[in-house]
Amino acid sequence: MKIKIPNRDIQSMAQDGDAILRSLQNNSMPIIDLFVRESIQNSLDAYLSPESPVEVQIKHGSFNGISLGNYLEKLEDTVPKSKSDFISITDINTTGLDGAVVGDKEELDKSNFHKLIFNIGKQQTSQHAGGSWGLGKTIYFKLGIGIVIYYTKIHSGEERLLVSLIENQNDESTRLLRESERGIAWWGSDLDKEGNLLPISDPSEIASFLSVFGLTRFEDGQTGTSIIIPYIKSDCSKKTEGYWENSYIEKIEMAVQRWYNPRISNRDYPQINGLPYLTIQVNGQRISPIEFAPTFANFRSLYEAASRKIGDDEQGIVVKEVSNFRSITPNMKIPVGYLAYKIVSSKQLEMYAPNNLPSPLKFIGSGKTSKSREYGHSIIAYTRKPGMILNYSADINSWLKKDLDLGEDNYMFALFVPNSDQRMHDDYFTSYENIESYLRATELSDHSSWIDLDGYTIVKRIRERVSTILCTSFDSHKKSENNSISMSLARKYGAILLPNTTIKNKSTRKNNGVRKKNNFGKFCIKETKL
Repeated sequence: MKIKIPNRDIQSMAQDGDAILRSLQNNSMPIIDLFVRESIQNSLDAYLSPESPVEVQIKHGSFNGISLGNYLEKLEDTVPKSKSDFISITDINTTGLDGAVVGDKEELDKSNFHKLIFNIGKQQTSQHAGGSWGLGKTIYFKLGIGIVIYYTKIHSGEERLLVSLIENQNDESTRLLRESERGIAWWGSDLDKEGNLLPISDPSEIASFLSVFGLTRFEDGQTGTSIIIPYIKSDCSKKTEGYWENSYIEKIEMAVQRWYNPRISNRDYPQINGLPYLTIQVNGQRISPIEFAPTFANFRSLYEAASRKIGDDEQGIVVKEVSNFRSITPNMKIPVGYLAYKIVSSKQLEMYAPNNLPSPLKFIGSGKTSKSREYGHSIIAYTRKPGMILNYSADINSWLKKDLDLGEDNYMFALFVPNSDQRMHDDYFTSYENIESYLRATELSDHSSWIDLDGYTIVKRIRERVSTILCTSFDSHKKSENNSISMSLARKYGAILLPNTTIKNKSTRKNNGVRKKNNFGKFCIKETKL
């Protein structure tokens, strides 16, 4: 393959490799989780039709380093020669990396092929897209030693394959390409007369290259994209604080459930959001909601209830409107979103023998919480239209302002789902079409949280209202529960503890010592005077 190395222009603002690798802001989430979140979201953004599910296939395997090195000009002697690991992710029923390969700026700005491979910071503009920064794509280069392979097939039937390198040009211990001052390079079939690198498009050459990894070309009628990351770092499979998985496959499977449980095989998704549902295979095994870990099965049920805007008595799910905001929606009665929540016991979460599953805190990856205990925690998650859980909060002072008294054996799960298509108040309408567009604009480059934009407090007020709803609901529940216990005791021991009020000529008051209903429909003990 022919190499292209970009020159360093001292008057150019183009980033070098080290700066690009630092651009993804999340340093706390495990890299496998970041990879799963970003790559699946890219696949969902490229859907063909709401009626056809986006199919994602993730594969972990090994390959011969020498075989790959022979394809890459100037890297033949520097890439590892031993047997190494790779991870690939393939999507089907997507547009593929379509758009111009070469052309003027206007053409290339619209080209998905150019934006993903040559203009990595170019943001997504579609409203339904997972994020607006475009920097999450850098996760591919951090997962391995900096080499990423792109293979795609578009609607015209054309196939394209190209290899990219982004590395830290200042780290002499890991640097692969010393000829590049910027730590950036690409490999393709050849350079045109303007110096543009062209991808490999010959099907036989593509088939030969993919065979290094035991992968095959797209079938007739299929469109989509495969991204292959060779030389996966060994520390990616090590345990991370707060997480419990051991192998690559375990990490990937749990990350898929952790972040995409609302959308996987959710056949109601097209009707709810006008977007296709998602199917996922990991090393050939399909991930089904039936096999979800209990923690993620519960959050999936919360999403379904919030989407229907109605609770589920059988599952113990309560759904509340998150509304009564000034200056967010045109009318204060219009909800900004819906909050679904439920109490789940440790037994329901299969934490006891024979299953002995980890606590929900382990499943969501919360290594540090406001308490050292494993039980009695509240976990609040939030998502928006693409169906990826942005984050799980198990800490006080984030989405919940105080600890709820749940008992030692229970957890409270809650999920906030915004009223995405709702038009905002006229004060915001010129900048943000609807609630979804505002929340999307507030996300960091890794899509892991909502941070209010300067001058706005929409996210802050949503969090406060969610906290108020939950605290009020559980305080009322606890008070009602305590009243019920008190009345049971009163009925049982009242006759023994209360004095005899039937002494003749001592009182003519009615109902002395008799239980009387109060205004709340509860029974109370009326004070008796002798």
